[in-house]
Amino acid sequence: MWPFSDDTSAASYLGDLPADIPIKLVKHLGTGEEGKEHKKSKRSIIKHGFFGSHAVHCDEDHLMEARVCKEGVREPFWQVACGSPVCTECGEDLSALKCSYVCEQCNYRLCGQCSREQLGLPVVNDCADNPVELLPGDIIMTMGGKSIATHHVMLVCGKLEFVPQFRKVLEVPPEAEVWACKTIESTGLEEGHEYHWHSAYTFFSRDKHSKTLELVGDITEGDDEVCVAEEPVRCKVLLHPLRTEFGGQGLDGDIFRKIVHELEIVSKAWSISTCTKAFLSRMFFTWQGGINPENYKTEKAKEDLMESLQNSWVIAPICASVPVKVWQRYIQETSVDTVAAADLILSNMPLHCQCVVPSIMIKRLSEEGWVLIDNLE
Repeated sequence: MWPFSDDTSAASYLGDLPADIPIKLVKHLGTGEEGKEHKKSKRSIIKHGFFGSHAVHCDEDHLMEARVCKEGVREPFWQVACGSPVCTECGEDLSALKCSYVCEQCNYRLCGQCSREQLGLPVVNDCADNPVELLPGDIIMTMGGKSIATHHVMLVCGKLEFVPQFRKVLEVPPEAEVWACKTIESTGLEEGHEYHWHSAYTFFSRDKHSKTLELVGDITEGDDEVCVAEEPVRCKVLLHPLRTEFGGQGLDGDIFRKIVHELEIVSKAWSISTCTKAFLSRMFFTWQGGINPENYKTEKAKEDLMESLQNSWVIAPICASVPVKVWQRYIQETSVDTVAAADLILSNMPLHCQCVVPSIMIKRLSEEGWVLIDNLE
């Protein structure tokens, strides 16, 4: 036992402790109950031009699905009564508001941090201190609603950039950084100056110590006024699989921007009718707004699929419709023919834009190589 008196400073006292002091892990401080060892989170990053991992597997090497809470109440009655599931590796509570990866076959679950250890992701400018790189085509999701759980979806249209000059106006904490990228969205609350879709430069607060990413404000394209969020909003990100670091062919930025603008010009207002249809689709239909590839094995079936998708692109959207329309239209534009376009859509964006909700979007896209993360570390 080392002496400890009221006039001993913490620094002085701790400095006198031996280097080999024994360590005991407990569930709660002040108790002797032993706890489970928590693995230190690793930040696996790669440089551009090298290959990284964009899949999460369980111990049996099964591909795991990304999950977020379903649209509905924030804390479902079964979670209140029975408690939330926990991460198999670290024991972290996986509440309805957190993202996770799940293997139903093994009943194996990973929290965002434990799943991150398996992912080799590129960072901005290959600098290890920078955040994971956001690129055009990625999808940002924010959680909205006080009592109703629902994610809002935005499509990234420009690279993530460091903008420290906005720190003061956005009132971010001193330990946080401010980053921004161009986004486009469909929302019933705000539209653009010329078109129904809302194009903006969106600001994010990144705290690399607490591992948080929060949306803190935006500037609508064409405005000179910064809108500051009353409360920061936590974000999740879906990284697209066409990255060359994931083995993809890369995304043609010029064509992508052209497609976004073409669809923006003909965009329609956010629709409560489409929203209702998407919600009912999740509740009552097997594929819940997704496309079953087993139904499209022949060239004729694939041609019919493309005709059906093109008809759906003109339907009034909800937020989840925007990335689906843009990606499917981009794939069509860059494919050699209709059948090739259908094949790529089935393997990259197998969703119906008029009847898919964010939770199903995440689940289906994670099966096709998209990566879900809940921060940029």
